[in-house]
Amino acid sequence: MRKEGKNVINSISFHRTGHNYLWTPHWPLLYLDNHIVAVYKPSGLTVQGASTSEASLLRLVKLWIKIRFQKPGNVYAGLVHRLDKPVAGVCIFAKTSKAAARLSAQFRERMISKEYIAVVEGIPARRSGSLKDHIRWNEKLERAEVVSKEEGKEAILEYEVIDTHKGMALLRIIPVTGRRHQIRVQLAARGLTIAGDRLYGSTRNFPTGAVALYARKITFIHPTRREPISIEGPEPEGWPWPPKQGDKKSSAHPVPWLWRDLRKYIPAERILTKTLRSAFPS
Repeated sequence: MRKEGKNVINSISFHRTGHNYLWTPHWPLLYLDNHIVAVYKPSGLTVQGASTSEASLLRLVKLWIKIRFQKPGNVYAGLVHRLDKPVAGVCIFAKTSKAAARLSAQFRERMISKEYIAVVEGIPARRSGSLKDHIRWNEKLERAEVVSKEEGKEAILEYEVIDTHKGMALLRIIPVTGRRHQIRVQLAARGLTIAGDRLYGSTRNFPTGAVALYARKITFIHPTRREPISIEGPEPEGWPWPPKQGDKKSSAHPVPWLWRDLRKYIPAERILTKTLRSAFPS
């Protein structure tokens, strides 16, 4: 993992310790200081749950802050961006309301750069390029669709082919705009559906509905130090792309790609649910 900034957690490990096997989430922690925390989100875990009993990344981050810093009562973790449930990757949270406001402003003003990798069905005609469409969200179908300029909002992304294998390609993707499902629908519109993304026509079916799209890196201006910071996530264990011969794992402690495999390192659902309700009553 390559990162810029201070107080970076360089080791990722797995622990189940403490009272009632409370979650000690050293496994997803990528960056931490007094203003922000960055964690790894596995595929299959929502960023923000719909109910108080549902495990979500936001609630687990709050629980970790509560336990790690022994904070009484409720704790603050500002949600400034989201990743789709089937998508894995780096996710940042604000630890103060001031940091949340400043980071949210950066997202609105397109000052934040995000880099993804994706496994797609098919190989692009060009090794690199830019895709430009107009898309809109279909509420009835709960998916995005490419439409005319008059009907939708502009969506732009840049891509580069990293590798190819058996009629598939591994892409590096940088979205210029931040539309909902933008990467997924723009690639699918060109016959390059992301592997596992059955909503947009993939023929592959990964466990728990995972799609082979990974938010690998995020770069932004630190909300208080006013300097660039870049946080990069580890290569997930189980990521559906064959390693090149001679390649070494990017981490001594790789994190699982899927939430179903990662959740065994935290308490059973019954204990977790009880802990969440106790820590964050609604």
